Amino acid sequence: MDAGKKKINDILNGNRQLVIPFFQRSYVWKEDLWERFLESMEQVSQTGKEYFLGSVILKQMPTSTSSKVGDVRTVIDGQQRMTTLALFLKVLCFKTGRRRKFENMFILDGNKYAIVHNMFDRIIFDEIIAQEDLAPVDSESRLADAYRYFIENVDVDKLNLDTILAHISFVGIDLNNEDDEQVIFDTINSIGVTLTTGELLKNYLFSQESIQTYLSKWKPVFEADEETLKYWDSSVTQGRKIRKNLETFLNAYLHIKINDSAYGFDSVKRERFNRVEDLFSQYKDFISMTGIDYDALVDDLTEYAKIYRRYLSPKILDEEIPAEYGLDRLNLIMFGMDTTTLMPYLLYVLKNQSDQAEINRIARVLESYLMRRLVCKRSTNNYSDLFSQSLIGDQFLMAQSLKGYLDSKENDSSLSMPGDEELIYAFENNILLDIRSKGVLYLLESRIRSPRHSTALKSFNSYTLEHLMPKKWKPETWPIADPAQIESRNLKLKTLGNLALLPQSLNSSISNNSWSIKLNGNTKKKGLKEYASGLETMALVLSQSDWNESKIEARADWLFDNARVIWNFEDVEFVAGSSEVHETEEDTVATAAGDGIVASELSSGSDVARKKINSNNDRTKFSLDGGMTFLSKNRFVLEGVRMYVDRFPDKAFVELKAVFKDSMLKQFKRLGFLCSEADLRKPLARGRKPSDEEISRWYFLEETAWMISADGIRFTVSTQITLDSANAVRAILEDAGIAVVVNA
Repeated sequence: MDAGKKKINDILNGNRQLVIPFFQRSYVWKEDLWERFLESMEQVSQTGKEYFLGSVILKQMPTSTSSKVGDVRTVIDGQQRMTTLALFLKVLCFKTGRRRKFENMFILDGNKYAIVHNMFDRIIFDEIIAQEDLAPVDSESRLADAYRYFIENVDVDKLNLDTILAHISFVGIDLNNEDDEQVIFDTINSIGVTLTTGELLKNYLFSQESIQTYLSKWKPVFEADEETLKYWDSSVTQGRKIRKNLETFLNAYLHIKINDSAYGFDSVKRERFNRVEDLFSQYKDFISMTGIDYDALVDDLTEYAKIYRRYLSPKILDEEIPAEYGLDRLNLIMFGMDTTTLMPYLLYVLKNQSDQAEINRIARVLESYLMRRLVCKRSTNNYSDLFSQSLIGDQFLMAQSLKGYLDSKENDSSLSMPGDEELIYAFENNILLDIRSKGVLYLLESRIRSPRHSTALKSFNSYTLEHLMPKKWKPETWPIADPAQIESRNLKLKTLGNLALLPQSLNSSISNNSWSIKLNGNTKKKGLKEYASGLETMALVLSQSDWNESKIEARADWLFDNARVIWNFEDVEFVAGSSEVHETEEDTVATAAGDGIVASELSSGSDVARKKINSNNDRTKFSLDGGMTFLSKNRFVLEGVRMYVDRFPDKAFVELKAVFKDSMLKQFKRLGFLCSEADLRKPLARGRKPSDEEISRWYFLEETAWMISADGIRFTVSTQITLDSANAVRAILEDAGIAVVVNA
């Protein structure tokens, strides 16, 4: 290695060719740097003082005896400055009539160019060098922009070519064949040259000998054209970081590989990757530890990249999403609600599961799991391990096995699926980030509305979030009976029940006004009825003559009633656009009754349609009389428990609870499968007591449903019965000698 002070003519000497490797970045300077450069050249011309233009690191390359260029060097560092200098000198020489001077420096024997640019910029750069007359190049590239800038701004009265050539200096570092340019390249990156992970990885994987692999595999996927480059260069938010799309993908891909059972990484080796901040260093460690063939890695990585670009994209934020569970809705959750830790597992599924229907079922499980946890403000600290190590390592490629695994976490609050108790509390009390509240309402809106809805759903980014009761409320327009409740109101108005999706923001004079004006607008500005018309999540709100804390909570319950089915592991059908409950007459009347109470609290008119939920979509029926009469799941469980109690009249309540275990329920475990009359009022999450409406939805309350245990405790049975719950009761009854006939 040799280093020393160099002049322009030392570097561009008429017999030396500088080759900018294909793995280096494209030209990236912008107008602020061109302006500074030009001002510096004018200052040098006027003062004659030496000007230091940075370092240029070149590596000597072997040349054949037949080559017309005797000195070929690879540009390790300095391509941005050398490219800018070439464009500037082209314009200055041509404008001052010294075209020959430029040609002597930049055009070598055999009509070769003194600078051979990287793959993406080569065509534009060669076109500029070859021009007979100065003229802007028709291209959107930075090179073309820089050339146009110099054509328009170089003032020959302020510049002196000979003075510039004599007084511009570089620190020149020349590497010989034995010097490792990779070490130099990494060192440059470590001291501040902001090369991306993709650029560094490309440099690491490819050499001059493997250029054909680059051209045939890497370039078509990552650098095919300007649209492709812009796609991979676009930004994605990941927690507190903003990463380029390419880096986001490379991070997800690496997590897939280090958790691939084929490589046998134990927890110690995996932890090593979590400790290293630098993603490129992680890739080098992975390649070193596995000894993976470069070609095999490139093949696999580019296949995953194609899948990523095809199926995962933040563009969904500017498009209408479908009501059906699938990748589009997961994309919105990932990119719109900052849940990108899901990516490794989702990419793994897309690569290894070819059944689209199964992928959609997996998407439903993931959406239900993520959204319930998001609304309930559950920690995401363990998501990285879950969506990389656990789900990829154990190869979960079927929705049923995925549900089973997540269900197995029911006693682990860091990963469990929140139940309905926690979910309703969250809808009523939790305060989410605005972007997440907007996502919750948007996903519910898209799922609730009928496919025949007259108003099209706009894209996620087309909506804004509005507080129905304004954060800047005033007592004269928003009366409050008890001043001691001001703090409580200020918290309540930030919850989901008080938030609305709107296609545009209300004028502040409307937004912060009384409910009547906010609803109807005034003579100059329109209100909620104008902007929220057609939004199902606002249908009941728009019928209200007033708006207060009780209405906020009632709407939260309404949202919960939809969310509990839309985001549920069970095969529960949500019937969009229907005002009826689709259930058999044997099913619990408590659900319908509960719905009616909530609707009446929220709506002043009984004709306001409310979306109902089919909580008993599975049509499996059970008979306890030899097939004479078949009952729905709920009614079968109630009557089955009654028959069991009649057969074992000496069992105390605690003994019955040990038989009909709370774990047989997916939700409401705290109150239990069997619930005593006293325990119906047992506090739920965070000490909140259930309301009458909730109790009537969750348990059989008609007089004939009550039973009495041997120790005199009066109790009833849950209505929240799944097919698994019913089959568990069936097994208990059959073990007790009670025959059950099933008609599926």
